[in-house]
Amino acid sequence: MKKLLFGFVFLIFIVLFLWLVSEHVALYLRARVAKDPAVAAAFLDVGQGDATFIEFPDKRQMLVDCGRDARVLEALGRVMRFYDRTIDYLVVTHPDSDHYAGCIDVLRRFNIRTIVYNGAPKSYDELWNVFRESLDQEVKAGALYEEITSARTVEIGGATIRYLYPDHPLSADPAIPGTNERADNNGSIVFRLTYGVGNILMTGDMEEPLENYLVRLSGESLDSEVLKAGHHGSGSSSSEVLVSAVAPRMAVVSAGKDNPYGHPSPRVVKRLERAGARVLRTDRDHDILLALTRDSVYVIRPKSPPAGAKAFSRFFSFPGLGIWRAIGRLDRL
Repeated sequence: MKKLLFGFVFLIFIVLFLWLVSEHVALYLRARVAKDPAVAAAFLDVGQGDATFIEFPDKRQMLVDCGRDARVLEALGRVMRFYDRTIDYLVVTHPDSDHYAGCIDVLRRFNIRTIVYNGAPKSYDELWNVFRESLDQEVKAGALYEEITSARTVEIGGATIRYLYPDHPLSADPAIPGTNERADNNGSIVFRLTYGVGNILMTGDMEEPLENYLVRLSGESLDSEVLKAGHHGSGSSSSEVLVSAVAPRMAVVSAGKDNPYGHPSPRVVKRLERAGARVLRTDRDHDILLALTRDSVYVIRPKSPPAGAKAFSRFFSFPGLGIWRAIGRLDRL
């Protein structure tokens, strides 16, 4: 009986401890980096897929894609408070399963306030239908639904998001303007996040045809400190034209360890490094954490969790037990 009581008290202590100190990654970054507000971005290790968590200075949160399965829930547990069940913006860049399938679990577990989609139609697919049903239920529960059909700018908590693509309704014409290239990867939502002096270019699965189009359209305005390499670092993306226009100091590749596609392409990695970019990869570096303050961009290299911690987190099956991920080396770009 005493052992049971001790175990219960210990569990309560752990939960209270986590509640007190896991004011997740963004708040940790603010304390470590500056007294000023910051945008925190976490490129999450979800295997062979894409998921990026962003918190803005006003504490609103955005999830860009969700990977291919429920691993996104464990990943969110490493960057969100364990009791937090609200995500302000869910952005689904395009209908590839390694970007949207994990959103089924996210929609079931979290309250989503706004869902942003590229508007591309998709033919019958059982998994896609499950996703659309989950999305429709969230909209019925009160979530807003938006499709990106034109280039536009929105302000969130002092940060600026400039949606570059799609710049027309993909449901009416899925082709890149002036080409015969249909949507698919090249229909991805592409946006540039700006806060202070820092910029992150988010690219979904954008490939060379869309890269060329956006460079012709936007030119120097694509310049960004951080490039989220398109299509998991595939050889069909991150062309010389785009890399030259963006001139990144850091490139992030989201890819699974030992994936069968050979992502990222060694040729693309070399191209980025030749351009002066530091290349970080989720298959090697796991979660990649950034902070944009008013005058700097920082990256945190997280340490591995202590022995047994991962199993402990899975046993209790709720997020927020990953505060050890926010204790690592702080580097300034």
